[in-house]
Amino acid sequence: MKMTCAFNPNGEITNSHRMSVNRKRTAILDEDFLAVAQRQGVNRALTKRSITRVKEATANWSCCAQRAVVSDEQAGKIAGLLNPP
Repeated sequence: MKMTCAFNPNGEITNSHRMSVNRKRTAILDEDFLAVAQRQGVNRALTKRSITRVKEATANWSCCAQRAVVSDEQAGKIAGLLNPP
């Protein structure tokens, strides 16, 4: 398994993610993904399953990180990004 993380809080370009969902870069909700999927003709049930799978993966990040042989230091940094305070 290969993983990448292009977020660097000190980077000029990478200090925030560049992805937008439903014209939003922050406070993105499930409804935003569903709205984009609907506009693109993606099946709603499939979209909901995909959202659930991503939530499960991020909730179980530490297990994923171990399987991907991510260092404890880097895994901790990424965990902080996945679950901000």
